[in-house]
Amino acid sequence: MLTSHRQREETQSRLTLLAKIHRLKDLKITAFSFQQRDTERHLWVKPFKNGCRCPVCERRCPIVRQAQEARSWEDVAILGRKTLFWYAPKEILCPTHGLVQEKIPWAAPYARITYRLEFRICALCQIMTQKAAAAILKMAPSTLSNCLHRVITRVRTGHTIRGLVTLGADETSTLSNCLHRVITRVRTGHTIRGLVTLGADEIAYCKGRK
Repeated sequence: MLTSHRQREETQSRLTLLAKIHRLKDLKITAFSFQQRDTERHLWVKPFKNGCRCPVCERRCPIVRQAQEARSWEDVAILGRKTLFWYAPKEILCPTHGLVQEKIPWAAPYARITYRLEFRICALCQIMTQKAAAAILKMAPSTLSNCLHRVITRVRTGHTIRGLVTLGADETSTLSNCLHRVITRVRTGHTIRGLVTLGADEIAYCKGRK
């Protein structure tokens, strides 16, 4: 009994240390292993106090069943080792949206990498080449490029102006390198959304919808 208790305490202390090294707050490590000749760190995790939430309304819902196979998400490499999260998502029953898979707090829907790795990829690619960023993050350059374009596409899709009716634009100032700051008045449906600032891509999109 005493030996078993000590083993549980040692295991728990290792999991706590790993959680501190990875700075995990919204998820809990339940098990870990090292694979591929100790070059990969595999962590079995679960949401901590924020699981079983509907991906649409974020309401906590009752569990219907849990997936038989665990999914993996790649996280930021720590101490030169590639890190992967493993978790079997649950199916929940939302009163509003029906039977859905629970929201994954650390990654976007259908993503294979975590939010933290997405942020690191975007930050590094702003100051260096994709090849150099891939070497730092222990990723293949083609994989990093695909992940970067998925993030950009998802963010741009979320900022699309829907139901555009009218658009008025007025140039207010000219910045360096022939960049223009444009203040626009956008009306969608019966709502006037005040004064907003649009980028060149959004302005071109709006002009095409006039």
